[in-house]
Amino acid sequence: MSSNSRSTLQQARISRAGFTLPELLTVITIIALLMMASFGGLTRARALAKRTKAETQLRQMISAWEQYFVLYQEWPSGVDGQTGITVTSNMLEPLTNPDHSDNEHGVVFLNYTGNGPVLDPWGTPFRLSFNSTRQTGNDRNLTSFETSVALPVCRTLAP
Repeated sequence: MSSNSRSTLQQARISRAGFTLPELLTVITIIALLMMASFGGLTRARALAKRTKAETQLRQMISAWEQYFVLYQEWPSGVDGQTGITVTSNMLEPLTNPDHSDNEHGVVFLNYTGNGPVLDPWGTPFRLSFNSTRQTGNDRNLTSFETSVALPVCRTLAP
C-alpha cells in the first residue's frame, strides 16, 4: 500500500472520530423527551404526596378531637358548637398540653408544636366544625358527635 493511501485512510479515521451534528441532535431530542415524560410523573407524584400529607394531618386531628370527646363527653370550651373555624395552635392546646384547664386527665391526644393557624401543605388553614347532640332515653345518656371538614381539591391531578 502506498503512503498516500495510508495517510488518506488515517485522515478519514481522524475526521470520523466524533459524532455528526444530526446524531447529536437526535440524542439531545431523545433525552429532552424522556425528561419531559418524567417531569409530568414527578409533578403528579408531588401533588399526590401533598394530598396524602393533608389527609394524614386531618385524620390525626379528627382522631384526637374524637378521643377527647369520648373521654370527656364534650368538646373543649373554645370549640363547642363552632362551625367553620380555622384550626390554630391555641385551639389545639387542650389536645397537646396535659396541663391545660380543659384537659383534666392530663392526656396528650395530639403531638403538635407550632404557632398560629394549622396549615395544609398548600398553605391553606384547616377549618373544622364541631357539633354535639345529647339524647336521653331509657336509663342511658347517648351522645353523638359530628366533625366536618373540607379537604382541598388537588387540581394538579388531572385524569
